[in-house]
Amino acid sequence: MSDIDRRLQEDKAMRDAAKRIVDADINLLRGDTRERSIGKRAAEGVTATSRTAADRALAYGKSNPLVVGGGIVASLLFLFRHTILDMLGDLWSRAKDEDAPSGPDHKLGELAERVRRSWRT
Repeated sequence: MSDIDRRLQEDKAMRDAAKRIVDADINLLRGDTRERSIGKRAAEGVTATSRTAADRALAYGKSNPLVVGGGIVASLLFLFRHTILDMLGDLWSRAKDEDAPSGPDHKLGELAERVRRSWRT
């Protein structure tokens, strides 16, 4: 057998071995996708990511309770800003009705009323 024939047989053997490896990998992938669909894989990925995010948020909340509490209070103040401003406006108008309109309290009451009106728009 000549040197060229021997190299040809070695190259064919290498090619066949590589083809068997690729075919085995393809069969593994096909079998794996039959077991779990793409949608199921995506759902598992989203679930794992959301669990990680929840764990991190919980750890942050435990280590920074004042920041989390301040954020909650700020959110509630923002959500109920119109109700709070209406209550303050009612308090100022009652105080304005009871007292004579004079001095800095009167100006503060007018300012509160203007703020209340501007926030309503």
